[in-house]
Amino acid sequence: MTKLAVAHAQIRSLSDDFEADERRSKGAVLITIILCVPVIITLAFAIASALQPQFIYRYCLIVVLVAAVSFLAWIFAKKGHTRITAIAYIGFLILMIFGFSWTGGGIRGHGVKLLPIVVLFGGLTLGKKGIWTFGIISILGGLGFVIADQFDLLPVKQALGNSALINWIYATTSILMLCYFENLSVALLRRALHKSKAELELRTQSEAALRARNAKLSEIAFLQSHEVRRPVSNVLGLIKLIRFENVNDPHNLEIIPKLEVAAKELDAIIHQIVQKTGEIKAMPGIETENETTPL
Repeated sequence: MTKLAVAHAQIRSLSDDFEADERRSKGAVLITIILCVPVIITLAFAIASALQPQFIYRYCLIVVLVAAVSFLAWIFAKKGHTRITAIAYIGFLILMIFGFSWTGGGIRGHGVKLLPIVVLFGGLTLGKKGIWTFGIISILGGLGFVIADQFDLLPVKQALGNSALINWIYATTSILMLCYFENLSVALLRRALHKSKAELELRTQSEAALRARNAKLSEIAFLQSHEVRRPVSNVLGLIKLIRFENVNDPHNLEIIPKLEVAAKELDAIIHQIVQKTGEIKAMPGIETENETTPL
């Protein structure tokens, strides 16, 4: 196997490995999100319940729902259903935020502070389309709260527990989640850059091997066009010379036509080889370092 073929095989293998590694990375990130969200929510609501015991049943219901759905999502994510699990889980979190914010202050509710973090989950697990899709859904949902507030449709217009400490707890929860998952995105970016760098190096090697091969083609074309064809031309010239000097020689009449036919056939074969070499060099994406050889 030539160096060029080896380089192409390595590039294909690296591309396949990159895609597989990207899927595994997104799956690992999704599992991390699924495990961390209920833990952080439980800690935040445990503190909030201690400060606001009148809402303890509400907070317990939220924690139980998040824990149950997170457990189911973890099972599906472990089986490799990354994309559908991410869509369902992030959609569930957004619905939870909108649903409980309807009775928790609408756009002023504490849960709305978590919307940007949940949208970030879409970017980490589903890519650009995911983050834009869930981002637009969140924006429209927030606008719905604004309209509902304007027309007095909300049962509660203020956040449940509007003390400075409660606001600090929810803000801290958002910040910690943002910092942690942003580190995950940085790790994914570094891994992707490393893979891209390795693929670029292999492509550079492939291009170098391609240029070397085409340089050899140019040398072969020059050799065939000049060095090999020249003796054939000399043979044809000698045949003509012998024919003119000994026109009536019976041996010449029998041998010379055969020699002439053989020489012309050899010249035609050389011409075909040179032509095929030129066609290879003229293929799109093929460049040679030695383009000075006229064919």
